[in-house]
Amino acid sequence: MALLYLPFKDRDFAPGWLVVLKPLPALILGISLGVLAWQQQSAFWIYVGVGAFLLNACADWLISQKTDRGFMGGLMFAALGQICFVIALFCLRSGDYFVFAVTYLGVILLGFLYLGLVWERTPKDMRWPVVAYVFVMVTLVAVSLRVGGWALVGGGYFLLSDAALGWERFQSP
Repeated sequence: MALLYLPFKDRDFAPGWLVVLKPLPALILGISLGVLAWQQQSAFWIYVGVGAFLLNACADWLISQKTDRGFMGGLMFAALGQICFVIALFCLRSGDYFVFAVTYLGVILLGFLYLGLVWERTPKDMRWPVVAYVFVMVTLVAVSLRVGGWALVGGGYFLLSDAALGWERFQSP
């Protein structure tokens, strides 16, 4: 969804329809989490999914403001929302932990590759928050791979969306 922001990168704000559309990945993950929680009859995980969706919706709104302060606030809200998704998805699905560990290491390597591409143009005061966020993002992707289905679709959208936003923010002239 972040790819839709790119034509508006030189504006001070994103158009209203885009701000509404951007939370779609969080909605997909929230719904998949809700379905898994419903199958296991666990209201607690439904609340975690709703909380994660709301945190990510706040993050999208803050990032759409196109300021450094909005970006850092959005990064924090997005990380908290994605941590909620990670905890919930990880707890709802059991599986082979060795396969998960190998997958996780592979996704972490992709995260390091991405950081290497954006590192030089990332402002020094934003570098470590961005590293922390990428760590949370790759964790979400690894857990989404473990769960599969719509969780994988939502995790994939998050990865593409956030990578595009970071690229636009730190690599575009």
